[in-house]
Formats: sequence, C-alpha cells, structure tokens
Amino acid sequence: SPQTPHRHRRPPTHQPVNQPGWAVQLAKLATATVVVPAAGKLDRSATVSAQYAGSLFEQTVMLLGDALFHSLWLRSGQTADELWPRHSNLE
Repeated sequence: SPQTPHRHRRPPTHQPVNQPGWAVQLAKLATATVVVPAAGKLDRSATVSAQYAGSLFEQTVMLLGDALFHSLWLRSGQTADELWPRHSNLE
C-alpha cells in the first residue's frame, strides 16, 4: 500500500491573522485603508446584521472591490474590448 509522505511543518514566521494587531501592521503598509464595519465570521448574535456569519462583510468587500475596479477602469481610459484579454472569469 502507498505511504503518505511525511511533511515537516515549519514554525510560523509571521503573526497569525487572528491575533490582535495584525490589521494595524497591514494598514501601515497601505497608502489607503477602508474599514468595513460588519459582523465577524463567528458573530452569530445578529446585532450587526441578520445575515448569517460573515455574509455582510463578504458582500461589502465585493461591492467595494467592484467600485474600485470601475473607478480604476474609468481612469485608465481603456475600452471594454481593450480590457478583455486580461479578463479573469471564475464561472
């Protein structure tokens, strides 16, 4: 029977994302930041949103990403046909 290769795990060289302060460190690298005040993935209290878990956050990030893309596209002056070769389709 085939054996599963043994993998050595290296100790993490960075601070885990769920630790306090990671967002502040990441924000210091950015020229602009956007704070999305939405319920966290594990918040099921329905105080921020009646939606399940992190759905409100995910939807907000999707809208912000789309708005950012549209703004950058308008600035570029390119047509949709010029952008098409670089289009990524996740369907």
